[in-house]
Amino acid sequence: MLVGTSSPGRCALAPASKTWLNGSPGSAYAHWPASTGQWKPVNTQPPPGPTRTPTMDAYLESVALRLGIDVSAAADHVVHELRRLPLGRMNEPEDVAEVVLFLAGDRARQVTGSEYAVNGGSTASM
Repeated sequence: MLVGTSSPGRCALAPASKTWLNGSPGSAYAHWPASTGQWKPVNTQPPPGPTRTPTMDAYLESVALRLGIDVSAAADHVVHELRRLPLGRMNEPEDVAEVVLFLAGDRARQVTGSEYAVNGGSTASM
């Protein structure tokens, strides 16, 4: 299934097989037109940490209900108590998108097979 576009000058993203990227289901790879006009694969992934998505919002609502607090306090609880994120906040979807855009662009034309942890520093705190 293709996500995005394959128009010239734009990035095309598609799901990768489990074996492509550290065996991580849900990873993606991209093809982009380099300055030469040729399409090149990017087999690099930004594994996100806790990210504000509808699924995360539903989880925060369940935490809020269980603890008898509001959703904002539940988000703080997850960030500071459960996950102990050193940067003190969850990802916004744009945080992950910025890394994907970098990896799909010409500035990362020599970057392959790398993992960029977009997780608020949670890897460093393990």
